[in-house]
Order: sequence, then C-alpha cells, then structure tokens
Amino acid sequence: MLPPSWKAEVQKTVEGAAAADKNQREAQQNEASTKIAAAINALRDAQAAQTTSEDANEKRNQAINKATLILVAFTVLFTGLSWLAFREQLAEMQKVYGPIKESADAAKTAADAAWKQAGAAEKQVTVIQSQLAVMELSQRAWVSVKIEKDGDFTYSLEKGVQIPLNVTISNVGHEPAFNILPAVGFLSFIWVGDDGKNIPITDRQKQICDKVKVNDPARPESIGQSLLPSETRTFPVFKVGMDQKEFKTLLERSNAKNAPLIFMPLIGGCFNYTFINGEGGIHQTGFIYSIDRKDNWAFRFDKDGNGVTKLDEMNLEPWAGAGFGFFAN
Repeated sequence: MLPPSWKAEVQKTVEGAAAADKNQREAQQNEASTKIAAAINALRDAQAAQTTSEDANEKRNQAINKATLILVAFTVLFTGLSWLAFREQLAEMQKVYGPIKESADAAKTAADAAWKQAGAAEKQVTVIQSQLAVMELSQRAWVSVKIEKDGDFTYSLEKGVQIPLNVTISNVGHEPAFNILPAVGFLSFIWVGDDGKNIPITDRQKQICDKVKVNDPARPESIGQSLLPSETRTFPVFKVGMDQKEFKTLLERSNAKNAPLIFMPLIGGCFNYTFINGEGGIHQTGFIYSIDRKDNWAFRFDKDGNGVTKLDEMNLEPWAGAGFGFFAN
C-alpha cells in the first residue's frame, strides 16, 4: 500500500494531466472552429462572387437578346414593306405586260405572214425567170449544121490530107443570126499529149472551135455570114484539109509505135454565131463526123505514102461515140 504522500502526488499529477489534456482539446476545438468558420466565410464569398458574375452575364445576355429581337423586328418590317412594294410593282408590270405581249404576238404574226409572202414572191420570181428563160430560148437564134461528103478523100504523107464537103446551115430560131463562122478540122480518137496521156477528142474539138471565137471587124473573114429566121444556106465549096506538117503530127499522135501506119479520120468543130439579144456573147453549134471506108474502117497508105478513097467508097456519118460532141449553146 502506497504512502499517503505518494497518493496525493499521483492524484495531483493525474489531475494536472487531465487539465492539460482538457486545455489541449479545447485549443484544438477552437482551432477547428476557426478553420471551419474561415472555410464557411470563403465559401460564402465565392458564392457571392459567382452570383454577381452570373447576374452580370445574365444582364449581358438579356441585352444581346433584346438587341437581336429588335433587329429581327426591323428585318421583318423591312421585308414586309419590300414585299408590299414589289407586289405593287408586279401588279403594275402585269398591267403593262398584257398590251406588250399582245403587241409582240401581233408583230410575230405579221412577220410570219410577211415571211410567207416573201417565200411565195421568191417562188413566183423563180417561175417568172424560168418562163423568161424559156421565152428567150424559144425566141433567140439557133443555127443548125448539116455536113455531107462532096468529093474524093485524098491523103498523102508528102502533101497532107483534104476532103470536099457540102455544108448547109439553117437558122431554126426566131431571131437573125450574125457573124456565122465555121471552125472545122480533122480529129483523131487517139491523141497522145506531151505527157504521154490521151487528150479527149472533145478537148481537141474545143481547141478548133476557139480559134475563131473572137470576131475582129478589121478582118473581113472574121465577120461571117448572117441568116434570117428560117433561112437556109449551103456553102458551094467547103474543103477541110491539113498540110503535110499537121498531118504528120496527127499520125504521130494517133498511132502506136512500131505498128502499121493507118489513118482513122474524124471531122469535128463548130459554127460560131451571135444574135442581137445574146448579150454580146458568141454561141456555138458543135459536131463530130466520122469518115470510114465501106469495105474497111481504116485508111492505109500505099508504098509511096499516098491514098485516095473515092466518094462512093466511103461513109461520112455523125460519129456514134460523140454524144456530147454535138451541142448547141
């Protein structure tokens, strides 16, 4: 058992420790209370600041919304006013468009009618021109030509070639023909040019016709004869010939090399003439005749290079292959 003095000391010590512990707890409680109070104050201040910011944002948003509403109202008002103005303009345009459209339709109808009339007039002009052309052709001068043999046909390598013909010309038109001039010469179905190619017989015929196509009043021989409508005239002496040089050229151009020398003559050309309404142009009547023997279509030379075919031994006829060699323009 402890002495009474120790008991008092222990009790005093325990009481002191209890008092110290109590004071410590009170201090800790006071410190916690202070911290809690500070936290509450800070939270309250933050809440107040947030509330103030939210109030400011709300006021700004309200101001923006009010401004937007006002702009929308002005836009709606402007659009409404514009629509009213456009509707009035549209009504005016509709009032004006009606007569304009009617005028345009009437103008189009008139233009279509005028176009049809122009087409009909053009067709009528064409018909009239055709009729006038037919009338001119029927009323103008037309010279026809008839050729017949009138003597023996002689040919020689030394003297050339010649045949007498009986030529009759007639004016079968309705207007006098003037400056009637013959252009007649010998032709060959084959005529080899300088380039080695055959020259068509109608091209050679044209060359003959063009020799007297120009009338020269200074030359009596270029004036020619005249024929009244329905008048006929026969040339008393009409000889067609070629000299030795021309005949040699014809033989060289128309015969194959190293072949027997033969002669296949044709006579061709035209008669040129004019008439008053011919607008100064020269008109032509073309022809091609063939000369062949009754017993043999080819003419051969004797050993001396000569040949003679009697009048009754040969034929003189329009060339069957001519076709377009006979023409009148």
